[in-house]
Amino acid sequence: AVELEKLILCDYECIMIPNSIEEQCSKLLDLIKKYKDNEPEYGTLSDYTYVFLGDSVIGNYTDSMSIPGVVAFMTGADTINCGYGGLSATKKDAQDIGFAGVLDMLLSSQKSGSMEHFESETAKAGIREFWQKDLDAEEEKLVFFISFGINDYATGRPVYNDSMDDGSYLGAMSNAIDRLKEAYPKAQIVLMTPNYVEFFEHGTLDNSGKGFVFKDYAEAVLELADQKNLKVLDVYRDLGITSENAGVYLSDGCHPNYYGRFKIGEMIWQQ
Repeated sequence: AVELEKLILCDYECIMIPNSIEEQCSKLLDLIKKYKDNEPEYGTLSDYTYVFLGDSVIGNYTDSMSIPGVVAFMTGADTINCGYGGLSATKKDAQDIGFAGVLDMLLSSQKSGSMEHFESETAKAGIREFWQKDLDAEEEKLVFFISFGINDYATGRPVYNDSMDDGSYLGAMSNAIDRLKEAYPKAQIVLMTPNYVEFFEHGTLDNSGKGFVFKDYAEAVLELADQKNLKVLDVYRDLGITSENAGVYLSDGCHPNYYGRFKIGEMIWQQ
């Protein structure tokens, strides 16, 4: 009996013993019925195309447990991963790629632009996949998901500046959204706030020297979505990451782990 107890990996009240088998089987059947009655409908959006534009939270993962991979399973949509690890929405100078540089390629009318200066194989493959799509007839079923902010904060780019150009986070995001709307006026655009990070004392340091902390970048996304009447997923708050449980969701204090990416994918599916 002692050896058997060492192998038990469940709550004591769920252990199968001769006197409880009938009761436990009844509970199991009730659980199965409850699940079947509330079974989620996966794969109902197979005629949609979801394009993901973002930083390493999107671009560093390309398997079934990437955020686009989880969303593809749950929705059935054709997901295209154009994420670019290390990318900021902002442009520091003319040589910086930024969100604008990715859009230059994505929206290229020739669909053949050179991407030799791109360091992200994920972004290059995603853009080429996007070029192959015939989206004109199905533009209403085209959805862009945009997720930037972590690198903008980490490198000290301001949330806004006087000119609201691509040198500021709000300016770069706003300009990119306007370009997407102009190119695909019938498509949907969904903004995503950056996820909570442990870096820089849990995002409380002012890397820009202008008074901006990490939550300001998340709040800027909410503000932008309101201004432009766009859907928004508040990953920063609604994912539920705090300083106490960050290890449950993050692999390195910044990037969501398998569980974190699954939960973000689930948020997208439910939006």
